[in-house]
Amino acid sequence: ACAASLFLLYQCYLYGGSSSSTASSLLPGLSTSRACEITAVAVLGAVAAYCGHVGSTCGLEDCDAWLPLLFFLGSTKMVMTLIKYTPQALLNHKRRSTEGWQINNVLLDLAGGVLSFAQIGLNAAARADLSVITGNPAKLGIAAISIGFDIVFILQHYVLYRGKQSGKSRADGHGTVNDSRSLQSVLARVNTSSSSGGAVRRLVRRAERVLVNAEKSGSKSSM
Repeated sequence: ACAASLFLLYQCYLYGGSSSSTASSLLPGLSTSRACEITAVAVLGAVAAYCGHVGSTCGLEDCDAWLPLLFFLGSTKMVMTLIKYTPQALLNHKRRSTEGWQINNVLLDLAGGVLSFAQIGLNAAARADLSVITGNPAKLGIAAISIGFDIVFILQHYVLYRGKQSGKSRADGHGTVNDSRSLQSVLARVNTSSSSGGAVRRLVRRAERVLVNAEKSGSKSSM
């Protein structure tokens, strides 16, 4: 996951962010929100400060002193997981569509969450100790959040907004049909008023066939 995320960040830096974004970014070439940057800097600063405090007062051999840091990192991961899924769920709800969005990663993530739950359950059953489940709340919480959002995404994609287009796509489809009709009327006038013979008429008829096919495809996509 870390390697894949770093590769995606490299792609964002390589290909640039959204051209419509006017906010300045701390990372050149990356279109990130200010809240995301502040959160990342705050988490890294808190981890560095705690590591410095423990290293200077307790030492590396004092393992118990590192437990609060581990719980902090686990809680931070849970919050990041919650933040990671929320924008896409809200965007799908706002558009009333999942057009242009892939469900494959969600299905894989759901399988990973179920296997994570299964691992915890099997480990607790093998040891006959429920503290295996309650002793790792971060892993349990991340799996629960992931599965919950995956179920929401599956319902949105396959039940609530199945086969629905976004408002922008419908408007683009109607615009294409209207443009085709206006161009057809222009070509019809050119066809009736042309005096240069069969070559122009054949060209006009060919253009009319292309426009009719475009109109049919646009009407099918808007249904």
